Amino acid sequence: MADPQCPICGYPLPGKTCFFCQENALSYDRAVSLYNYEGPTRTLIHYMKFGDMPGIAEYLGEKADLFLSKTKLFSDIDIITAIPLHPVRKRQRGYNQAALLAAHLAKKRKCNLRMDIVKRIKATVPQANLMKKKRLLNVLQAFKIKKMVDLKQKNILLLDDVFTTGATVEAVCRELKKAHPGKIYVLTIGRA
Repeated sequence: MADPQCPICGYPLPGKTCFFCQENALSYDRAVSLYNYEGPTRTLIHYMKFGDMPGIAEYLGEKADLFLSKTKLFSDIDIITAIPLHPVRKRQRGYNQAALLAAHLAKKRKCNLRMDIVKRIKATVPQANLMKKKRLLNVLQAFKIKKMVDLKQKNILLLDDVFTTGATVEAVCRELKKAHPGKIYVLTIGRA
C-alpha cells in the first residue's frame, strides 16, 4: 500500500493536510491512491493502458474493492464514474482503462455506474510527458458536464489509473461541481 497521504489530495504525507491543499480550494473532498506508481503497479498500469491488456482492470478493480472494504473509505458513495477519454483516444486504444476499473468496482460494490456524466470535449496531448503547469493548461476546458444530469446531493467516486499532479482530476471535478453533488471522492490505483 502507498505511504500515508494528505486526506484531501492524497499526496504522500504522514498525518496532516499538505501545504498545497491548505492554500488551494480543490473541487473534490478526498483523493486516495492504492499504491505508489512504481515497480509492479507501474508495470500493470502500463500494460493495461498501452499493452492491449484490458483484463488487468478486473484484477485492479478487485484490489480497489478489497482496499475500500478493509478501510471503510467512501462507504457513502451513490455513483461511481471515471475520467472520460476523448473519442479519438478511445478508438486508438480500444477501451477506456479508467472506465473498466470503474465498472469492475461498481459491480463489486453493487453501486450505480454512470459513464454519461462528464465528457471530454478537447483532445489533449498525453499528460505523462508534461510538467505540472503544462498539465494544468493541457486539460483546461477539456471536459464538460452533460446537460440534464441530476447529481444533487449524490456522493460520487471518480476513478482513474494514476494521480500525478491532479490536473485531470481537478478539471473533471470542477465540472462535476456544476451539478451540485454531495461529496466528490477520487480513487486512483497509482500515485506518482
